Amino acid sequence: MIVENAPVVTNAPNTIAHSVQIGSKLLAVDDIPAQAYLADRAMPLVCETTVHRRLDHAVSRLRLGSQGSRFLPTHFMTFAT
Repeated sequence: MIVENAPVVTNAPNTIAHSVQIGSKLLAVDDIPAQAYLADRAMPLVCETTVHRRLDHAVSRLRLGSQGSRFLPTHFMTFAT
């Protein structure tokens, strides 16, 4: 979910729930600011009819991690609680 123009955690699977609190703001992915990462790497891979739906879908896909990654997504994400 996007709150104040930033991705915010609204739910977390059991595999990462111990390390990410609900309401945490995503600051960066692989040391890249979250908005830049979404625009450059996530949004181009998502097909939706509106920009808002594309952004929402892209944010929800971030928790899946990088394609081919062996690590949990939280290993390369920076959060603020």
